[in-house]
Amino acid sequence: MNLGGMEAIAQQVAGKAILDHAKETEQKLDAKLAKLDNMDEDDLDKLREKRKAQLIAAQKIKQDNLSNGHGRYSELPDQPAFFEATKKSKFCKIDAEKSPYLTEKLNIFVMPTILLIKGGHTIHQIRGFEELGGTDDFHEDTLAFVLSQYGVLNFDGEPPSDPTKASAGVNSIAMKMLGKGAARAGAREGDEADY
Repeated sequence: MNLGGMEAIAQQVAGKAILDHAKETEQKLDAKLAKLDNMDEDDLDKLREKRKAQLIAAQKIKQDNLSNGHGRYSELPDQPAFFEATKKSKFCKIDAEKSPYLTEKLNIFVMPTILLIKGGHTIHQIRGFEELGGTDDFHEDTLAFVLSQYGVLNFDGEPPSDPTKASAGVNSIAMKMLGKGAARAGAREGDEADY
């Protein structure tokens, strides 16, 4: 079989897979529409109440986050403050040079280091600037995008192509860029709400 014949077969297989997926998606949507068409007033009231409860819960979480300092990226003064903050906050920063116990226990040996912690367990360490474009002049959107890849932050935009330029999409995060030599230890338990 020649190369042209193989490409034609590959296109047919890909086309069939796309068509099958589209049909499956259409069937699911049709089922949801049929379910909505068959709802009576009581069902709609239940659906409204459920959605209202979800919105109220989301607003409470947002208010709690704001009262705990979320939406701000600030440095903690010492190790006891770090432990206290991690009990109620999901994102914080501490200077590694002032925290020898933490740096040893958390295996921080490169500066800067961003420690990503979820559920009380370290899930990743961003050491140095390699994941941030290899430069210390990265834009906060680049940091937000990288953090979102590990599930500790929501980022709803295109991946930054240039780490030093902004791209819209980060969920209302206000971060101060840290100076050279500042270690970053942060992010505890990923949060699905806007920061």
